[in-house]
Formats: sequence, C-alpha cells, structure tokens
Amino acid sequence: NEPSRCGFELSRSLLLAVRESRAHRPDLVLKFGQYLLRSHAGRLGAEVWAMYEQVYIALLHYGRRPRAAGSGAEEPSEEMRLASEYYSLLAARFPDSMRVKRLEGMMWEAKGEY
Repeated sequence: NEPSRCGFELSRSLLLAVRESRAHRPDLVLKFGQYLLRSHAGRLGAEVWAMYEQVYIALLHYGRRPRAAGSGAEEPSEEMRLASEYYSLLAARFPDSMRVKRLEGMMWEAKGEY
C-alpha cells in the first residue's frame, strides 16, 4: 500500500491505468502521484506534465471547500497550496494553453470563487 514499496514502474503503471480508464480515484492519484513527482520526476520524462495535471485535479478534489455565505477569509488547505504550486509549474511550461486555462477555472471553482 506504500508507494515506495511498489516502486517506480508499478506506481507509474497504476496512474496510467487510472488516467486512461478515466476512473475517479483521487485517493490513489494523490498517494502514488505525489510519490512519483517527489521521488522520480526526472524519470517520467515528458509524462511528468500529465502527472502534474492528474495530481493537480486530485488535490482540487480534496482541497475543495463548500462556499459559506458571510464567512471570513480562510487559510487555504495544504492540498490547495500544493495545487497552486502545480498550477504555476504547468502555466509556466504551457503559458498559452487552453487546457491550463481550464485547470485555472477548476481552481477557482474548488475555492468557491466562481
């Protein structure tokens, strides 16, 4: 169950299967995706960008907060802070991408600021 015990190839294969099947498994994506990005980003090659996007979406799922009327400004969750970091990486790499713009919209929605 620990990604490091599964290793690079199995973790990568698992996330590829989740991505290709379009399964909704943010729990697996976070656990195995963060491990790969933290420990093996250089080995992923160009696939690293798809991994950042996949983990970003999972982070938004866990960082999502319901919109509370009249509530004061809250500190962003750890998931939302990390999602913002991943968004910055993707936006810097693909500055004119409509796909990245869509990811930005997803961030606004997850924050309840749409």
